[in-house]
Amino acid sequence: MPHYLLFNGDADGICAAQQLLLANPQEVEPITGVKREISLLQRIESVSNAQITVLDISVEKNLPALKKLLDQDCHICWFDHHESPEIPDHPNFDCYIDTQPDINTSLLVSQFLEKGVSLWSIVGLFGDNMHQKAESLARELQLVNQKINLLKELGELLNYNAYGGSIDDLFFHPAQLLEKVKPFSDPFSFLEEGSTVEILKSGRDEDLQKANSTKQLSSGIYVFPNEKWARRVIGIYANKTAQKEPDQAHAVLVQTKKDGYLVSVRSPINGNLNAAEFCSQFPTGGGRKKAAGINFLPENLLADFIDRFHNYYG
Repeated sequence: MPHYLLFNGDADGICAAQQLLLANPQEVEPITGVKREISLLQRIESVSNAQITVLDISVEKNLPALKKLLDQDCHICWFDHHESPEIPDHPNFDCYIDTQPDINTSLLVSQFLEKGVSLWSIVGLFGDNMHQKAESLARELQLVNQKINLLKELGELLNYNAYGGSIDDLFFHPAQLLEKVKPFSDPFSFLEEGSTVEILKSGRDEDLQKANSTKQLSSGIYVFPNEKWARRVIGIYANKTAQKEPDQAHAVLVQTKKDGYLVSVRSPINGNLNAAEFCSQFPTGGGRKKAAGINFLPENLLADFIDRFHNYYG
């Protein structure tokens, strides 16, 4: 039976996949893409009698293909932390979904494997901007500050690599990045390899320097130009501004070729307002409680977006 591994190309998806592959080394066909490329099941909806593992991808965005694959005698195991109103009830569908704000997919996988807290899950949490949870788990493992900072840096870099309008914007295809990570049982060993991390670090620092020179369009709202660096840095810049000002909401918009914007929203870290709920007011919007986005916001909705943003987040 063929085994397909579908995963979000960000830090959480890669760290979740790494844990499963370390626990059960096997040949799988990876299916992934840039962070916002989440309708991945459509790529394989014609297959039948296959094992499919899905990581860090919304059920809602894949529901028609999911139902079709289940009807084609595929066995599907799904781990995720995004909100999805409808979850199929099918004997071939094993589903592990938790939308609590301090849970992500790599932590769900770590809990599922029941081998204690994985260092890779801490990397995934840092990548998802869940710093408090990541640091708490790291302290439980009695890690010193220097090692915690290394895990934080790696999580942010893996996440940074996933952002882009297409694979051409990225330094590494996420499937290639998983291949680079796979030989290493723990993140510290991977960090010692050096070259991959240095490439991402150099790119991240250069992109952030350009982003830091951008002025706010409105309180908490930034607009970047239609350039590769802007599409790459949108996520990590949104995360860093959220950490810097944890009581404020933030939105980063990147201009697109089609007279509109790619949007990344962060709810205040210190609060209960739901970024996914806010973004779902717009077509192509969705995500999770603390971090969400809109894949395309037309230019003529920009003023409406700004008004709704300030009304929702006060």
